[in-house]
Amino acid sequence: MPDLSQEEWDARRNRAREMLDYLLAALPAGYTVVRDDPLNPLEPMASSSGIYQAYFTVRQGKQTGLVLVEVHSPQSPIGNQNRWQGDGCDLALEIWPYPRGKCQLVTVGQVKVGVAQARWSNEDPKRSAQWAAYRHPDGVLVKVAQISGPDRYWKAPPELKKLPFTAQQLADLAVSERFHVDVD
Repeated sequence: MPDLSQEEWDARRNRAREMLDYLLAALPAGYTVVRDDPLNPLEPMASSSGIYQAYFTVRQGKQTGLVLVEVHSPQSPIGNQNRWQGDGCDLALEIWPYPRGKCQLVTVGQVKVGVAQARWSNEDPKRSAQWAAYRHPDGVLVKVAQISGPDRYWKAPPELKKLPFTAQQLADLAVSERFHVDVD
């Protein structure tokens, strides 16, 4: 794990905050952000190993779900290309192995992005998830996901019946330069 200066830590935290702000701004109309959720606070994270994560609870009426972005530099233990190989659907299905999903390729510009979706079969009600994964040519790995119900509640509110983003919107977010970090 690299030893970072205060300036480097601040830069990473600021970058994570920018990612959160961009994801918040991308949320489609009709959904609101739960800003006072103690289990999913609006506190993006950055690590010294090159991992960035931002997530938040969303609500539509009384239904609640979760949206997240996770970015890994090639140096991170997870972004390392030896751990998760491939692209498109191979990458999307490998970075989120459970529950096993079905995948489709979605075109964004000149690239094909794997957008997968799955449902947990061992839960009642059965939550669903949809995620897009993209590895930039320089090795930066981006995962953008939405889940129909947060998984950290003792008594969960009703889950979202309709996830906020379409498959195309998830793919667009995954390739966005807004989530691309400088390679360390």
